[in-house]
Amino acid sequence: LKAGMRHFPTHHGFLFRKYKGKTACEAAFDNLGETEAMSIIRRCIPPGDCHSIVHRAADISTVLVMNEFVKYYPDEFYTRDANGRTLSQVQFHAELRRGKKTFHHDAAFFMGATDDEVEKKDPMLGLYPCMVAASGNTSDLYAVYTLLRRSPKVICQLDECKG
Repeated sequence: LKAGMRHFPTHHGFLFRKYKGKTACEAAFDNLGETEAMSIIRRCIPPGDCHSIVHRAADISTVLVMNEFVKYYPDEFYTRDANGRTLSQVQFHAELRRGKKTFHHDAAFFMGATDDEVEKKDPMLGLYPCMVAASGNTSDLYAVYTLLRRSPKVICQLDECKG
């Protein structure tokens, strides 16, 4: 992890890179336990270095892993990542990108989205949330309708992009 952080600091030493279906962080949690793994991670990535590690955990890993990082890096909960997104925006975009949320199974997820979450593009895909909900295997029409109804100005922003 130390060598990874020295050579690849923007990737958090490949802590969240998946290998055989698990991130290195998840494997460390399984093998060492959360407390020991977080102790090692905090030594290599000290709190307060403005590295958005909680945002990265929310974007890549499971909710369990993200919750552990929030406990050990509490100040980052209120910061923005390199793309200017809040933690709730990162979580919202990550959940949509995973494609497991549908309006039928989790209507509260879409109805409870804040304006900031609905109006900000996902920087990994370059798409607004309504577009992410419309794409892929899920293509959830109710989710698209709810997100567009929530923030119709996204359509105007799309029109402006065309010039």
